[in-house]
Amino acid sequence: MNSQSPIKCLIAYLPLALLSVGLPAAHAAPVTVSNFSFESPNVGTGYNQTGTVSQASDTAVAGFGFDGFIGSGNAAGLQSAPTNAADGSQIAYINQLGDLYQDIGLLLPSTVYTLTVAVGPHPTGFGTGSGTFGQIQILNGTDDTGTSLVSSGSINVPTPITNPGAMSDYTITFTSPAVVSGDLTIDLQNISNAASTEVNFDNVRLDASAAIPEPSTGIAAAGGLVLLATGNFRRRLKA
Repeated sequence: MNSQSPIKCLIAYLPLALLSVGLPAAHAAPVTVSNFSFESPNVGTGYNQTGTVSQASDTAVAGFGFDGFIGSGNAAGLQSAPTNAADGSQIAYINQLGDLYQDIGLLLPSTVYTLTVAVGPHPTGFGTGSGTFGQIQILNGTDDTGTSLVSSGSINVPTPITNPGAMSDYTITFTSPAVVSGDLTIDLQNISNAASTEVNFDNVRLDASAAIPEPSTGIAAAGGLVLLATGNFRRRLKA
């Protein structure tokens, strides 16, 4: 008969039990967002823009594609805003309904994504006609037609604008499942179809960290290993 004690059996399974509870969460690592503070191209003290006519060859905002509503007032581009920019000296803007988007690369499994973007009104108060509404999203796809994984919902810039150009951070978080496919795209939107509306964006940050099991899952697994050790000890007693 094997005389190994239950304590020894538990010690033998202890490393596995500790691993099953889970290690502390990994630190979030920044994911590269091209032209994250909208400094390229340099527009000096003015602005540049592209309308819907030139969407296919859009170069107004380096690193980002533009998809806009077909309308005379619709455009997107960069504007100098040295006193209001959240990072650097330029901001991106969208007049009327439209999207600025960027394909980040493959969507990774079991990953916590956190997107933070500074959002605000026009630096001089333009765009007060019907209120201005922005939105930020994380999409599964290569452009703004991808499937929405998480959205901020409407970000309302108050009307009238009492603090022109003031920008605030908005954050959304998404945890991908164990099985995924396709790319991850970040999407910045003006979701208002009213004339004379503008939403500004700056300092786009995307972080990613490995998802960890829920503590209850790890504790349950550890309990199972303890029972396994006890059962193994009893079987040895009967041998």
